[in-house]
Amino acid sequence: MKYTIGQAAKVTGRSKSLISKAIKDGRLSATRTGMTPTSPMEIDASELFRVFSKADIQQNEPEQQMTTLPLATALEIAKVQKEYQDKRISDLEEQLKETKDRAEEYRERAEEYRLELKSAETKLIGVLEARHQPNESTTKPDENQFTIRQHPTLILSQEDRVYDDV
Repeated sequence: MKYTIGQAAKVTGRSKSLISKAIKDGRLSATRTGMTPTSPMEIDASELFRVFSKADIQQNEPEQQMTTLPLATALEIAKVQKEYQDKRISDLEEQLKETKDRAEEYRERAEEYRLELKSAETKLIGVLEARHQPNESTTKPDENQFTIRQHPTLILSQEDRVYDDV
C-alpha cells in the first residue's frame, strides 16, 4: 500500500511538515507520482512504518486527541482571524480611496497645466501675429517677417497658428 504525505501524516499521527522533512532529510524515501517536481509523492507503507514505528503511532494517538481544540477555542480563533481580515480589508479600502484621491488631484493639475499652456500659446500667437503685420511703407518681405504654418506636434483649432521664420 502507498500513502500520500497527507495520508501518511494521518496514519502516523504526525504533521505533514514532519513527514516532508523526513523525506527531505533522507530518513524516509518517497517517489513522485508524476514527472514534474511538483507532482505528489507516494510513500510505501513498509518504508513509512520503518521510520515511524507502531510504538510511535500508539504513543501519538493520545497526544493527537489532546491537541484537538475545543469548539469554543476554534470559534475564538475564527473570530480573531475574521477581525484581522476585516481590518486588512478596511486598510486596503482606505489605500484605494487615497489612490483615487491622488489620481483626481493629478487630473486636476494636468487640466491646470493644459489651460496654462493654452494661454501661453495664445499669447505667443498674438505676439507673433503682431510682429508679422506687414509694414505699410514697403510691400517687399524682409528677414523679420514670418510665414504661417500649422505646427505638426500640437493639436490646434482652425484659428490657432504657429509662425516660423522665413
